Amino acid sequence: MSAIDFSFKAKTYARSFVNLFVPELINTSENIYKYGNADLLPNNLIKYLNNSGVAKRCANKVASYIQADGWDGEAAKKLKVNDKQTADEILSPIAFSDSYFAGFVLNIGRDATGKVVSAKHVPLQWMRKTLRGDFLINPTKGTKNYKKDKNVYYPQFAGYQITPTELAAQIKQYGNIGEIGYFYIETPDNPHYSIPDYYASIEDVLTSAEIQRYDLEAVMNGFVPSAILTLVGKTDNTTKDANGRTARDYQEDALASFTGHDKNEEGLSGRNRLLVMEAATKEEIPVLQTFDAKAILDAANSKRDVIERAVCRSFGVHPVLVGYSDAAVLGNTQSIANASLELANNVNALQRLIERTFTILFPQVEWKLSAFKPVSYIPESVYQYLTEDEIRALYGYKSKVITTP
Repeated sequence: MSAIDFSFKAKTYARSFVNLFVPELINTSENIYKYGNADLLPNNLIKYLNNSGVAKRCANKVASYIQADGWDGEAAKKLKVNDKQTADEILSPIAFSDSYFAGFVLNIGRDATGKVVSAKHVPLQWMRKTLRGDFLINPTKGTKNYKKDKNVYYPQFAGYQITPTELAAQIKQYGNIGEIGYFYIETPDNPHYSIPDYYASIEDVLTSAEIQRYDLEAVMNGFVPSAILTLVGKTDNTTKDANGRTARDYQEDALASFTGHDKNEEGLSGRNRLLVMEAATKEEIPVLQTFDAKAILDAANSKRDVIERAVCRSFGVHPVLVGYSDAAVLGNTQSIANASLELANNVNALQRLIERTFTILFPQVEWKLSAFKPVSYIPESVYQYLTEDEIRALYGYKSKVITTP
Protein backbone atom coordinates (compact mmCIF):
# COMPACT_ATOMS: atom_id res chain seq x y z
CA MET A 1 0.00 0.00 0.00
CA SER A 2 1.12 3.56 -0.59
CA ALA A 3 2.23 6.12 1.98
CA ILE A 4 -0.86 8.15 1.16
CA ASP A 5 -3.06 5.39 2.54
CA PHE A 6 -1.58 5.65 6.00
CA SER A 7 -0.51 9.29 6.37
CA PHE A 8 -4.02 10.58 7.19
CA LYS A 9 -3.21 13.89 5.53
CA ALA A 10 -5.35 16.85 6.49
CA LYS A 11 -5.01 19.90 4.25
CA THR A 12 -3.89 23.16 5.80
CA TYR A 13 -2.80 26.35 4.11
CA ALA A 14 0.20 28.57 4.86
CA ARG A 15 1.53 31.76 3.37
CA SER A 16 3.76 31.04 0.39
CA PHE A 17 6.69 33.18 1.59
CA VAL A 18 7.65 30.56 4.17
CA ASN A 19 8.11 27.90 1.55
CA LEU A 20 11.71 27.01 2.26
CA PHE A 21 10.49 23.56 1.31
CA VAL A 22 11.10 22.70 -2.30
CA PRO A 23 9.55 19.21 -2.49
CA GLU A 24 11.74 17.95 -5.29
CA LEU A 25 15.03 18.90 -3.62
CA ILE A 26 16.83 15.60 -3.48
CA ASN A 27 19.91 14.30 -1.72
CA THR A 28 21.21 11.93 -4.38
CA SER A 29 23.90 10.35 -2.20
CA GLU A 30 21.23 9.01 0.18
CA ASN A 31 18.32 8.94 -2.30
CA ILE A 32 16.08 11.00 0.00
CA TYR A 33 13.81 14.00 -0.27
CA LYS A 34 15.36 16.87 1.65
CA TYR A 35 13.41 18.22 4.61
CA GLY A 36 13.87 21.90 3.74
CA ASN A 37 16.52 23.47 1.53
CA ALA A 38 19.45 22.31 3.64
CA ASP A 39 17.65 19.17 4.89
CA LEU A 40 17.73 20.64 8.40
CA LEU A 41 14.23 22.00 8.92
CA PRO A 42 13.00 19.75 11.78
CA ASN A 43 16.26 20.27 13.65
CA ASN A 44 16.01 24.01 13.07
CA LEU A 45 12.42 24.11 14.31
CA ILE A 46 13.55 22.56 17.58
CA LYS A 47 16.32 25.16 17.84
CA TYR A 48 13.99 28.05 17.00
CA LEU A 49 11.47 27.04 19.66
CA ASN A 50 14.15 26.45 22.29
CA ASN A 51 15.57 29.93 21.61
CA SER A 52 12.22 31.68 22.03
CA GLY A 53 10.65 31.47 25.47
CA VAL A 54 7.17 32.36 24.26
CA ALA A 55 7.30 29.93 21.31
CA LYS A 56 8.43 27.14 23.62
CA ARG A 57 5.57 27.85 26.03
CA CYS A 58 3.08 27.90 23.17
CA ALA A 59 4.34 24.60 21.75
CA ASN A 60 4.11 23.03 25.21
CA LYS A 61 0.61 24.40 25.66
CA VAL A 62 -0.47 22.97 22.29
CA ALA A 63 0.96 19.58 23.28
CA SER A 64 -0.94 19.63 26.58
CA TYR A 65 -4.19 20.40 24.75
CA ILE A 66 -3.56 17.61 22.25
CA GLN A 67 -3.14 15.15 25.12
CA ALA A 68 -6.14 16.68 26.93
CA ASP A 69 -6.85 14.27 29.79
CA GLY A 70 -5.42 11.22 28.05
CA TRP A 71 -7.24 8.25 26.58
CA ASP A 72 -10.86 7.71 27.45
CA GLY A 73 -11.29 4.30 29.10
CA GLU A 74 -8.99 2.09 31.12
CA ALA A 75 -8.59 -0.48 28.32
CA ALA A 76 -7.04 2.15 26.04
CA LYS A 77 -4.89 3.72 28.75
CA LYS A 78 -3.40 0.43 29.94
CA LEU A 79 -2.88 -1.32 26.59
CA LYS A 80 0.81 -2.19 26.19
CA VAL A 81 1.96 -0.80 22.85
CA ASN A 82 5.57 -1.92 23.24
CA ASP A 83 7.75 -3.69 25.79
CA LYS A 84 8.19 -0.51 27.88
CA GLN A 85 5.15 1.70 27.35
CA THR A 86 1.39 1.74 27.59
CA ALA A 87 -0.73 3.75 25.17
CA ASP A 88 -1.07 6.42 27.84
CA GLU A 89 2.71 6.70 28.24
CA ILE A 90 3.46 6.95 24.52
CA LEU A 91 0.84 9.66 24.07
CA SER A 92 3.05 12.44 25.48
CA PRO A 93 5.97 12.19 22.99
CA ILE A 94 3.47 11.84 20.14
CA ALA A 95 1.62 14.99 21.26
CA PHE A 96 4.87 16.97 21.49
CA SER A 97 5.90 15.80 18.01
CA ASP A 98 2.50 16.91 16.73
CA SER A 99 2.87 20.35 18.34
CA TYR A 100 6.38 20.88 16.94
CA PHE A 101 6.03 19.27 13.49
CA ALA A 102 2.30 18.57 12.86
CA GLY A 103 3.16 14.89 12.56
CA PHE A 104 4.80 11.93 14.28
CA VAL A 105 6.76 8.78 13.46
CA LEU A 106 6.30 5.26 14.80
CA ASN A 107 8.40 2.11 14.47
CA ILE A 108 5.77 -0.61 14.06
CA GLY A 109 6.40 -4.29 14.83
CA ARG A 110 4.53 -7.45 13.77
CA ASP A 111 4.15 -11.00 15.01
CA ALA A 112 4.85 -14.10 12.90
CA THR A 113 1.39 -13.93 11.33
CA GLY A 114 2.00 -10.41 10.01
CA LYS A 115 -0.30 -8.65 12.50
CA VAL A 116 0.71 -5.37 14.21
CA VAL A 117 1.68 -5.98 17.84
CA SER A 118 3.81 -2.98 18.82
CA ALA A 119 4.54 0.69 18.16
CA LYS A 120 7.45 2.80 19.40
CA HIS A 121 7.82 6.54 19.00
CA VAL A 122 10.73 7.71 16.82
CA PRO A 123 11.90 11.36 16.96
CA LEU A 124 10.69 12.89 13.72
CA GLN A 125 13.95 14.75 13.09
CA TRP A 126 15.68 11.38 12.62
CA MET A 127 13.45 10.45 9.66
CA ARG A 128 13.68 11.17 5.93
CA LYS A 129 11.59 9.84 3.04
CA THR A 130 13.45 8.04 0.29
CA LEU A 131 12.84 8.21 -3.46
CA ARG A 132 11.93 4.52 -3.60
CA GLY A 133 9.19 4.87 -0.99
CA ASP A 134 10.78 3.57 2.20
CA PHE A 135 12.32 5.54 5.09
CA LEU A 136 15.78 6.44 6.33
CA ILE A 137 16.29 6.68 10.10
CA ASN A 138 19.46 8.17 11.56
CA PRO A 139 19.72 9.57 15.14
CA THR A 140 22.54 11.90 14.03
CA LYS A 141 20.57 13.40 11.12
CA GLY A 142 20.83 17.18 11.04
CA THR A 143 23.38 17.35 13.86
CA LYS A 144 27.02 18.44 13.96
CA ASN A 145 27.93 14.81 14.68
CA TYR A 146 26.13 13.46 11.62
CA LYS A 147 27.41 10.04 10.62
CA LYS A 148 26.22 8.54 7.38
CA ASP A 149 27.12 5.05 8.56
CA LYS A 150 24.29 5.35 11.09
CA ASN A 151 21.72 5.31 8.27
CA VAL A 152 19.18 2.49 8.57
CA TYR A 153 16.50 1.97 5.91
CA TYR A 154 13.05 0.78 6.99
CA PRO A 155 10.08 -0.43 4.97
CA GLN A 156 6.98 1.73 4.88
CA PHE A 157 4.05 0.76 7.10
CA ALA A 158 1.80 -1.51 5.04
CA GLY A 159 -1.36 -1.71 7.14
CA TYR A 160 -2.59 -3.67 10.12
CA GLN A 161 -2.18 -7.12 8.54
CA ILE A 162 0.18 -8.50 5.92
CA THR A 163 0.68 -12.12 4.95
CA PRO A 164 3.49 -14.28 6.41
CA THR A 165 4.95 -14.45 2.89
CA GLU A 166 5.04 -10.65 2.63
CA LEU A 167 6.56 -10.44 6.09
CA ALA A 168 9.28 -12.95 5.17
CA ALA A 169 10.15 -10.98 2.04
CA GLN A 170 10.31 -7.77 4.06
CA ILE A 171 12.63 -9.31 6.66
CA LYS A 172 14.86 -10.69 3.93
CA GLN A 173 15.28 -7.24 2.39
CA TYR A 174 15.50 -5.05 5.50
CA GLY A 175 16.02 -7.35 8.45
CA ASN A 176 13.61 -7.89 11.32
CA ILE A 177 13.51 -4.21 12.30
CA GLY A 178 9.84 -3.39 11.85
CA GLU A 179 8.27 -0.73 9.65
CA ILE A 180 8.05 3.05 9.79
CA GLY A 181 4.70 4.81 9.87
CA TYR A 182 4.81 8.56 9.25
CA PHE A 183 1.48 10.13 10.25
CA TYR A 184 1.20 13.80 9.44
CA ILE A 185 -0.72 16.81 8.24
CA GLU A 186 0.25 17.61 4.68
CA THR A 187 0.27 21.15 3.33
CA PRO A 188 -0.38 21.93 -0.34
CA ASP A 189 3.15 23.19 -0.95
CA ASN A 190 4.90 20.03 0.22
CA PRO A 191 3.55 16.50 -0.18
CA HIS A 192 6.55 14.80 1.40
CA TYR A 193 6.82 16.31 4.87
CA SER A 194 4.63 18.02 7.45
CA ILE A 195 4.79 21.78 8.01
CA PRO A 196 3.33 23.13 11.28
CA ASP A 197 1.00 26.13 11.02
CA TYR A 198 3.28 28.36 13.12
CA TYR A 199 5.96 28.08 10.44
CA ALA A 200 4.00 30.64 8.41
CA SER A 201 5.03 33.16 11.08
CA ILE A 202 8.52 31.85 11.76
CA GLU A 203 9.92 35.39 11.42
CA ASP A 204 8.02 36.37 14.57
CA VAL A 205 9.48 33.39 16.42
CA LEU A 206 13.00 34.33 15.30
CA THR A 207 12.44 37.99 16.19
CA SER A 208 11.28 37.11 19.70
CA ALA A 209 14.41 34.99 20.15
CA GLU A 210 16.66 37.83 18.97
CA ILE A 211 15.04 40.35 21.33
CA GLN A 212 15.46 37.85 24.17
CA ARG A 213 19.11 37.33 23.25
CA TYR A 214 19.75 41.06 22.85
CA ASP A 215 18.57 41.63 26.42
CA LEU A 216 20.96 38.96 27.67
CA GLU A 217 23.91 40.34 25.71
CA ALA A 218 23.28 43.87 26.96
CA VAL A 219 23.28 42.68 30.57
CA MET A 220 26.31 40.41 30.18
CA ASN A 221 28.30 43.14 28.43
CA GLY A 222 27.51 45.67 31.15
CA PHE A 223 25.44 47.93 28.87
CA VAL A 224 28.57 49.08 27.03
CA PRO A 225 27.48 51.68 24.47
CA SER A 226 27.05 50.44 20.92
CA ALA A 227 28.89 52.30 18.20
CA ILE A 228 29.16 53.06 14.51
CA LEU A 229 32.62 52.43 13.13
CA THR A 230 33.71 54.52 10.14
CA LEU A 231 36.89 53.40 8.40
CA VAL A 232 38.89 56.06 6.58
CA GLY A 233 40.55 54.91 3.40
CA LYS A 234 40.32 51.66 1.48
CA THR A 235 41.32 48.29 2.86
CA ASP A 236 43.39 45.98 0.66
CA ASN A 237 41.15 43.39 -0.93
CA THR A 238 43.66 41.85 -3.36
CA THR A 239 46.85 40.84 -1.55
CA LYS A 240 46.47 37.46 0.13
CA ASP A 241 48.52 36.12 3.03
CA ALA A 242 49.73 32.57 3.65
CA ASN A 243 46.19 31.59 4.60
CA GLY A 244 44.80 32.91 1.34
CA ARG A 245 43.05 35.81 3.05
CA THR A 246 43.14 39.56 2.49
CA ALA A 247 43.13 42.43 4.96
CA ARG A 248 39.49 43.01 4.04
CA ASP A 249 38.65 39.41 5.00
CA TYR A 250 40.03 39.89 8.51
CA GLN A 251 38.30 43.26 8.83
CA GLU A 252 34.95 41.75 7.88
CA ASP A 253 35.42 38.96 10.44
CA ALA A 254 35.93 41.53 13.19
CA LEU A 255 32.95 43.59 12.08
CA ALA A 256 30.71 40.52 11.87
CA SER A 257 31.45 39.72 15.50
CA PHE A 258 30.91 43.34 16.52
CA THR A 259 27.57 43.77 14.75
CA GLY A 260 26.06 40.55 16.03
CA HIS A 261 25.99 38.52 12.83
CA ASP A 262 28.42 35.97 14.23
CA LYS A 263 27.66 34.13 17.47
CA ASN A 264 29.76 32.05 19.81
CA GLU A 265 29.00 28.53 21.05
CA GLU A 266 26.56 29.96 23.61
CA GLY A 267 24.65 31.77 20.86
CA LEU A 268 25.88 35.21 21.98
CA SER A 269 27.30 37.83 19.62
CA GLY A 270 29.70 40.72 20.05
CA ARG A 271 26.97 43.36 20.14
CA ASN A 272 27.50 46.07 22.77
CA ARG A 273 31.17 45.21 23.08
CA LEU A 274 34.24 47.31 22.39
CA LEU A 275 35.84 46.61 19.03
CA VAL A 276 39.64 47.02 19.03
CA MET A 277 41.39 47.53 15.68
CA GLU A 278 44.96 48.41 14.74
CA ALA A 279 45.97 51.14 12.29
CA ALA A 280 49.36 51.53 10.63
CA THR A 281 48.99 55.26 10.03
CA LYS A 282 46.98 58.16 11.43
CA GLU A 283 44.88 58.23 8.28
CA GLU A 284 43.82 54.62 8.86
CA ILE A 285 42.51 55.24 12.36
CA PRO A 286 38.78 54.48 12.32
CA VAL A 287 36.26 57.02 13.55
CA LEU A 288 34.11 55.62 16.36
CA GLN A 289 30.74 57.19 17.18
CA THR A 290 28.98 55.78 20.22
CA PHE A 291 25.28 55.93 20.85
CA ASP A 292 23.01 54.96 23.69
CA ALA A 293 22.58 51.21 23.97
CA LYS A 294 19.73 51.72 26.42
CA ALA A 295 17.67 53.50 23.76
CA ILE A 296 18.05 50.50 21.46
CA LEU A 297 17.22 48.13 24.29
CA ASP A 298 14.12 50.14 25.17
CA ALA A 299 13.03 50.16 21.53
CA ALA A 300 13.48 46.40 21.28
CA ASN A 301 11.56 45.78 24.48
CA SER A 302 8.73 48.05 23.35
CA LYS A 303 8.26 45.59 20.49
CA ARG A 304 8.59 42.52 22.70
CA ASP A 305 4.95 42.37 23.77
CA VAL A 306 3.66 42.88 20.23
CA ILE A 307 5.98 40.24 18.79
CA GLU A 308 5.34 37.69 21.51
CA ARG A 309 1.58 38.04 21.15
CA ALA A 310 2.03 37.54 17.41
CA VAL A 311 3.92 34.33 18.18
CA CYS A 312 1.00 33.18 20.34
CA ARG A 313 -1.40 33.81 17.45
CA SER A 314 0.79 31.77 15.10
CA PHE A 315 0.33 28.77 17.42
CA GLY A 316 -3.39 29.44 17.82
CA VAL A 317 -2.83 30.05 21.54
CA HIS A 318 -4.50 32.99 23.30
CA PRO A 319 -1.75 34.93 25.15
CA VAL A 320 -3.61 34.64 28.46
CA LEU A 321 -3.11 30.85 28.34
CA VAL A 322 0.68 31.24 28.50
CA GLY A 323 0.72 33.83 31.27
CA TYR A 324 0.15 37.19 29.56
CA SER A 325 -2.21 39.61 31.24
CA ASP A 326 -5.17 40.78 29.20
CA ALA A 327 -7.59 43.31 30.63
CA ALA A 328 -10.33 42.12 28.27
CA VAL A 329 -10.03 38.54 29.52
CA LEU A 330 -8.88 38.61 33.15
CA GLY A 331 -11.86 38.63 35.45
CA ASN A 332 -14.12 37.38 32.67
CA THR A 333 -14.70 33.69 33.27
CA GLN A 334 -16.45 33.08 29.99
CA SER A 335 -13.68 34.77 27.99
CA ILE A 336 -11.06 32.57 29.66
CA ALA A 337 -13.13 29.47 28.98
CA ASN A 338 -13.60 30.59 25.37
CA ALA A 339 -9.83 31.04 24.94
CA SER A 340 -9.30 27.49 26.19
CA LEU A 341 -12.05 26.05 24.04
CA GLU A 342 -10.71 27.86 20.98
CA LEU A 343 -7.33 26.18 21.39
CA ALA A 344 -9.05 22.85 21.99
CA ASN A 345 -10.80 23.29 18.65
CA ASN A 346 -7.54 24.31 16.96
CA VAL A 347 -5.84 21.03 17.93
CA ASN A 348 -8.83 18.86 17.08
CA ALA A 349 -7.38 17.78 13.72
CA LEU A 350 -4.15 16.64 15.41
CA GLN A 351 -6.12 14.71 18.02
CA ARG A 352 -8.18 12.96 15.34
CA LEU A 353 -4.93 12.08 13.56
CA ILE A 354 -3.70 10.28 16.68
CA GLU A 355 -7.03 8.54 17.26
CA ARG A 356 -7.24 7.27 13.67
CA THR A 357 -3.65 6.05 13.82
CA PHE A 358 -4.24 3.99 16.97
CA THR A 359 -7.52 2.66 15.60
CA ILE A 360 -5.64 1.17 12.65
CA LEU A 361 -2.73 -0.15 14.72
CA PHE A 362 -4.72 -1.59 17.63
CA PRO A 363 -8.34 -2.12 16.49
CA GLN A 364 -9.15 -4.33 19.49
CA VAL A 365 -9.65 -1.15 21.59
CA GLU A 366 -11.80 1.94 21.05
CA TRP A 367 -9.57 4.99 20.77
CA LYS A 368 -10.83 8.37 21.85
CA LEU A 369 -9.08 11.13 23.73
CA SER A 370 -10.86 12.22 26.91
CA ALA A 371 -13.18 15.20 26.96
CA PHE A 372 -11.41 18.52 27.32
CA LYS A 373 -11.72 20.42 30.61
CA PRO A 374 -10.80 24.11 30.18
CA VAL A 375 -10.06 24.67 33.86
CA SER A 376 -7.18 22.18 33.74
CA TYR A 377 -5.16 24.42 31.43
CA ILE A 378 -5.58 27.88 32.89
CA PRO A 379 -2.16 29.10 34.09
CA GLU A 380 -1.67 29.87 37.77
CA SER A 381 -0.90 33.51 36.91
CA VAL A 382 -4.51 33.82 35.71
CA TYR A 383 -6.18 31.32 38.05
CA GLN A 384 -5.07 33.22 41.17
CA TYR A 385 -7.18 36.24 40.22
CA LEU A 386 -10.43 34.32 39.76
CA THR A 387 -13.18 34.61 42.34
CA GLU A 388 -14.77 31.55 43.92
CA ASP A 389 -17.85 31.94 41.73
CA GLU A 390 -15.71 32.24 38.59
CA ILE A 391 -13.88 29.02 39.48
CA ARG A 392 -17.21 27.28 40.12
CA ALA A 393 -18.45 28.47 36.72
CA LEU A 394 -15.41 26.98 34.97
CA TYR A 395 -16.17 23.62 36.57
CA GLY A 396 -19.77 23.93 35.43
CA TYR A 397 -21.29 24.66 38.82
CA LYS A 398 -23.74 27.40 39.59
CA SER A 399 -22.79 30.45 41.62
CA LYS A 400 -22.62 29.82 45.35
CA VAL A 401 -25.64 31.51 46.87
CA ILE A 402 -25.31 32.68 50.45
CA THR A 403 -28.56 33.27 52.30
CA THR A 404 -28.82 35.31 55.46
CA PRO A 405 -31.28 34.46 58.24
